[in-house]
Amino acid sequence: MDTTTLLNQLSKQGLTVASIDGEKLAVTPASRLTDRTRAIIRQHKPEILAALTSKAKQTEPTFWRFKATRSDGSTAGFSFASGATLAEAREHASKYWPGSTVACMEQYPDPHHLDEQVDVEALAKEIARENGVTAEQVLSMLDADDRRDIENGDVGMADAWRNFIGLSVRRGWMRG
Repeated sequence: MDTTTLLNQLSKQGLTVASIDGEKLAVTPASRLTDRTRAIIRQHKPEILAALTSKAKQTEPTFWRFKATRSDGSTAGFSFASGATLAEAREHASKYWPGSTVACMEQYPDPHHLDEQVDVEALAKEIARENGVTAEQVLSMLDADDRRDIENGDVGMADAWRNFIGLSVRRGWMRG
């Protein structure tokens, strides 16, 4: 089994594997580790460390799926339409989940991405019409990073924004 496949399988089991100074592995949450999984990780430790260390040294943005493990053990997956380095992912996570650790999970060739710029103002008007609120309200729920990702054609971020606005209206958090 190659290292990428192994890391993807561990991720699907809900485990985050991170390199600590290129010498040790941190696998969280420990409660999900079985004896078999521990043995596989030990067996492949050098390859896993090499893969994670090369990701950590990466300075050019690429399309990675990242996983943040919060201090309470809960996790959040995220990615960037424009690509990101591990350092950028850690900075992003620290804004939303202070004290979290971040690991690269998998690389993908390109996100679900449009080949053209998206008019965020027009999209906001469309989402507003669908939900009976104003475009200004919709735009107020979008930070600068997410706006840039949507403008650059990140379909997933646009869908998440649309879904969040719908949920906010249904739950009464936002009113027209």
